[in-house]
Amino acid sequence: MIFKFSILLLLSACGVSVDDEKSTDSAQETDSSSSDSAEQDGFAPDPSPFSITISGDESLDLRFDSPICTHLQGSSNLRVFWRNASDQHVFVLVAEIMGGFDGPGSYQSGVSQGQVRVKLQEEAGGQARGYFTNTGEGDSAMIDIDLIEPDPYRLTGSATAQTLHGTNGQINLNPAIFPIWCPEIDQ
Repeated sequence: MIFKFSILLLLSACGVSVDDEKSTDSAQETDSSSSDSAEQDGFAPDPSPFSITISGDESLDLRFDSPICTHLQGSSNLRVFWRNASDQHVFVLVAEIMGGFDGPGSYQSGVSQGQVRVKLQEEAGGQARGYFTNTGEGDSAMIDIDLIEPDPYRLTGSATAQTLHGTNGQINLNPAIFPIWCPEIDQ
């Protein structure tokens, strides 16, 4: 109490009113709480945008910043699509668990029930580079779902794929791990 009183006297001598000091403290608390609101409720902050460099039979730098997540009620399918909101390219990155999704956990192609896939496909308006998926020889994919919240229904996790094959050959993804972040899920 004596320490606080000494600080108040020092502030008064410097021309700072006690009311100014209190409003500064509360403003700092408000800024801190608003920036941490996503983490305080247990949900991770938005990791986008993220970029993936494609090498191999294609060489591209792709940026993704717009996730669309779908998990229909009663379904064992989960699909996460990423696009580029500013239309810098026409590729869609997809991570999906088809026929085996039942909540948090690790899902791996060839090991988990159903199909676990990572795909990169060029949509209309592209240069017909094609479609790449992890179904080629030696390719694998893993999808980790870390957190699911029911109200609002949302989830976080990551997808991993190092190589993908398509009609135009093989591509390598760098980084091989990218975020799954669904602040809302189409049901």
